[in-house]
Amino acid sequence: MNLLTTHARNDTDYAIAGFDWMAPIPIDEFWEQKGPFWVDLGAGKGSFLAAAAEAFPEYRFFGVERQLSRIRKINRKLNRMSLTNVRLLRAEIYYTTRYLLPPESCDGFFLLFPDPWPKARHAKNRLVTPEFLDAMAAALKPGGVVHFATDNEPYMEWAMERWTQHSGFRLLPEIPGEMLVAQTDFELLWTEQGLDIHRFAFQKSAP
Repeated sequence: MNLLTTHARNDTDYAIAGFDWMAPIPIDEFWEQKGPFWVDLGAGKGSFLAAAAEAFPEYRFFGVERQLSRIRKINRKLNRMSLTNVRLLRAEIYYTTRYLLPPESCDGFFLLFPDPWPKARHAKNRLVTPEFLDAMAAALKPGGVVHFATDNEPYMEWAMERWTQHSGFRLLPEIPGEMLVAQTDFELLWTEQGLDIHRFAFQKSAP
């Protein structure tokens, strides 16, 4: 079941493995507890993920990150904090959302500071597309919420336009307070540099 090599025998390996990559993940097999299920798409170095999990021990948190070095860093952080309500997955975000998250299983998504691909010729690589929003809507429970944040204003406008045009979501007047429990490493960096942070939240619409 282990994905990582840890240095201490009593370290916990938070990265899940041993499941069918062609079918939805059996979430309940990897968490001893029940409770709301929140997914951090692109967990980075894990500062936000760990802080949120510590603040809400009754919730289940799932960090998805493609880079193995970051997964290892998050794993060490979670071990230092002795958290039990977090699991990690080393995988690509779109594939995870589209194929691995069970239908209507997620209470909330965090999509915080994804790569903005600022050059016009690279905009096609941006994660926020109608197909990705379809996948998010399918994975969210009715009433589930997505919190999006970026320091890049053109990307904010791009993302807002696509979410607004999607029939599966409605814009919330404000971001739920529990989704603002901590800052990511990128947010801290951009804030120190005096950059504006753009954020919004969309809720899955009733069918």
